[in-house]
Amino acid sequence: MKKVWKGISVGALGLLVFDLVYRWMNRYDAKDAFEEDLNTEQALLDLQWVSEKDYPQQMTEQVLPYLEKRILRRDYLLVQNDRLAYVHYAPKRIQQTVVITHGFNEFKERYLELIYYFLQSGIEVFVYDLHGHGESRKDLSSSLINVNNYQVYVDDLHQFMHQVVLKERAQEAPLVLFGHSMGGAIVSKYLMDYPQMATGLILNAPMFSVITEKVPLSLTHAFTLGADVIGKDQSYFYPMTAYDPDLHYDFTMKSGANIRENYYQHTKLRTYQTPTWGGSYRWLRQSIELSHAVSKHQELRSLDLPTLLWRAENDHLVNKKGIQQATNYLPQARTICVPEGRHNLFLESDCYLYPYVSETIRFIQDLTL
Repeated sequence: MKKVWKGISVGALGLLVFDLVYRWMNRYDAKDAFEEDLNTEQALLDLQWVSEKDYPQQMTEQVLPYLEKRILRRDYLLVQNDRLAYVHYAPKRIQQTVVITHGFNEFKERYLELIYYFLQSGIEVFVYDLHGHGESRKDLSSSLINVNNYQVYVDDLHQFMHQVVLKERAQEAPLVLFGHSMGGAIVSKYLMDYPQMATGLILNAPMFSVITEKVPLSLTHAFTLGADVIGKDQSYFYPMTAYDPDLHYDFTMKSGANIRENYYQHTKLRTYQTPTWGGSYRWLRQSIELSHAVSKHQELRSLDLPTLLWRAENDHLVNKKGIQQATNYLPQARTICVPEGRHNLFLESDCYLYPYVSETIRFIQDLTL
């Protein structure tokens, strides 16, 4: 019995040392990060706003017909023996160009309302489904999100920029990259690898550090490495599971999601017989390693371009320390925190969404001054 307890003690001590070393190697300098709170009393832009009241009806009768008329191209781009589904929207008079990179387990149609506001403001939009998401899937019958290496996302964006965006966009318009969550980490890594490819950068709750609930990040990372060793790296990471229509179809209705999140969740379920639903251990490992790669001090300093950085106060997916470190080291960052805001700021309630959109569009418009 003494040997058992001794073994347990040594193992516990080893895990503690590992965790301390891991934290030190991936430490965050979030001290004294300056951020401003979103001013919800500000003057809003003069746009045709969509309200939470009768939201589905407004989307059907007002937004979707407007967007359909402004599609210049809906197509696929062949990349690395795969394909990326994308849509190119353009207003009548283009002032700026935005490329949207969505987050984990999302799809391009989740940004329709935001795109609607961009187009009203003279902003051309390119939006695509990431590898393994939406229509950019080899196997539409699988709900698993997997990627061999996070560099796949970066390389795909590089091909999308050169083969689609730079060829089709309005050449004189300032070019802005918009990335949400994992997409924020992807566009950051892209500009670290390929500087001078954008005029401005918008990072919406970017994945510079992930929240792993009750399990320390160090052990979560170690578990993903262990899954690779035993051949389980392409299995769903706990507690995620495969999509089950009997269990998941009304998931958001039961989870208390707001009207916008509910609308797009059901859009996803109506669009895809088998929607993406969860990630693999390999995807989780790559997401952690991507967040480490983009949050290094020197890498952040290299992103020397106007940057609007958004943080949600009640974000349950990304750790605020990563965003605060980015605030400290990005040379031209302006960070805005949305009090009581949740991770998907572009799907927030009217009282937060309208000023959020107004601030975002003003940032884009200021790049032409």
